[in-house]
Amino acid sequence: MSIVQIQELFQKKGCQVVLGIVALFVMVGLLVTGQCAGMNNAGAGPDTESIVSVDGNRLTFREYQSLVDRQQEQASQQFGGFQLPQSYLLIQRPQVLTGAVRLLAFQSMAKAKGLKVDEASVTAFLETELDGQINIEKATLIKEGKLKQDADQAAFDAAFKAKFTRTPSEIKTEQLNQIKNQFQTDPVEAVRSQTPLMLMNQITAGIKISDEELKASFDNFTVEAMAFSKPDMPEDEREKKAEEAKTALAGGKAWADVAKQMAITPETSTFTRSEIEAQENVKSLLDLKAGQVSDVLMTPNGPTIYRLTKIEPKLPSDFEANKESLRRSLAQGRAADQLKKEADALIASDKVKWNDKGFKLMFDLGMALEDPKMQASAAERKARMQAIESEAVTLANSTEPGSGFAPQVRLIAQQVYWNDLTDQEKSTMRKDRIEALEDFFTYSEDSAFRLELYDLYMAEGDKDNAAQQLAAAVDSGIGYDQMGQQQISEIRGKLFEAESNKRLEPEQLEAVKKALKTWAANKADYDKEQTAIAEEQAKIDAEMEAERKKMEEEDKKAGNAPSNPTTPTNPAPSNP
Repeated sequence: MSIVQIQELFQKKGCQVVLGIVALFVMVGLLVTGQCAGMNNAGAGPDTESIVSVDGNRLTFREYQSLVDRQQEQASQQFGGFQLPQSYLLIQRPQVLTGAVRLLAFQSMAKAKGLKVDEASVTAFLETELDGQINIEKATLIKEGKLKQDADQAAFDAAFKAKFTRTPSEIKTEQLNQIKNQFQTDPVEAVRSQTPLMLMNQITAGIKISDEELKASFDNFTVEAMAFSKPDMPEDEREKKAEEAKTALAGGKAWADVAKQMAITPETSTFTRSEIEAQENVKSLLDLKAGQVSDVLMTPNGPTIYRLTKIEPKLPSDFEANKESLRRSLAQGRAADQLKKEADALIASDKVKWNDKGFKLMFDLGMALEDPKMQASAAERKARMQAIESEAVTLANSTEPGSGFAPQVRLIAQQVYWNDLTDQEKSTMRKDRIEALEDFFTYSEDSAFRLELYDLYMAEGDKDNAAQQLAAAVDSGIGYDQMGQQQISEIRGKLFEAESNKRLEPEQLEAVKKALKTWAANKADYDKEQTAIAEEQAKIDAEMEAERKKMEEEDKKAGNAPSNPTTPTNPAPSNP
């Protein structure tokens, strides 16, 4: 059973313990949803040369591209099938790569730990997890008053099916059969996709959590935050102000007085212990006592000082009944953290061999994106991404392996910090941005980037290139859905502004208008096609409905029960 299959199972309601494991993997960046598919080490060829290997386990370009394509497809589905902008999709690429390399590391770790990953061991693991969750659901049904304490198996099956559409045995059979089929059809892929869960299980088994630790994990921390987040003030100045405030507090000045002096209204928030533990940049809050203040911590809101006001135990009402399940969930969280650290340590060792410098830069970028310091500090983002960008430019101008991939890395690195820049900073980097975007169009297409390039060329006074970009934006594969129509509306707005203010020459305007007319004509043809398809489908549906009613009437005349294939009164037994 792959990660994707597990998630699909729980979208239909099912084993939430295993779902919890998957969620933890995604949370700590161990996996990118769906990335196991396609990683099967295909035969040699131009797309199957190894870009990286971890202790002999390799990732090919074809496999990486398959993961990227699948991730983009899933992202589009999450947004209703809309065509997503490349500014969003590009950032996913380094995340896909870091997840894929970790999968390679997991295989090496499993071998080193003597972990056996085969059909029998995976089946036993899944069966145990399913049994545990089924027992939890039974207790929940009893608590909800939907099942009697002394109910027999038949009553439990009925109550369970009413909630989850299937009986416990049906869910177990379905999942165990999936494991069997996966190992029969593609044993290599089966081992690769199941290894992370098996590693997780092994590490979880070795983590011991006392009752005191378990109870403490439900503590709630209420804090006041003094955030220095003025957008019009440079980050280094805000950090300096925060340090001044911290010095005043350390000198005995009251919290309220310092906040008033800094013209900041502190915000009160409550976090669980686990929420704080999950954020490396604020973990030090766990060491505070009520009334104490933190050091200056870098957060997404800017330099921030916290004051801990109180710690309250908030045990769930069913704590005693579900204590062992809660203990296991906490152990799984710690196991996920340990697993990620071990994988990253292996990836940083000499067991990793990169055959493509462009992908190595992409991987470094992906690892940087996970760093809490970079997430919290605009200055840190700019410094680290510009360093990677500089390496990418150097690589792109060389003949080394990966030079052709370097422009993509350059744009992704630039994209990470671009929106943090002030308008003045962007103006000084205008030529760099133009160059990065122009390189992008040698391997991909995007209307939003075309429109940005139009604005950049207009700011440079280059009308010819600006007009070309505006027309090219129309021809960039814009769809006919709501998002596509919004993009066309934006292009028309820029065209109207340029024509009204005479910023483009008549012949330049005409080229854009011609492209818009072509798009409108194509959309009209598309709409006609869709209408015809809908009418044909409606006709087919009507004929089928008429046939169904006819058969129903014939059955009634013959004295038989109405025929309804969707709700059979006496379903045929399944084959043995």
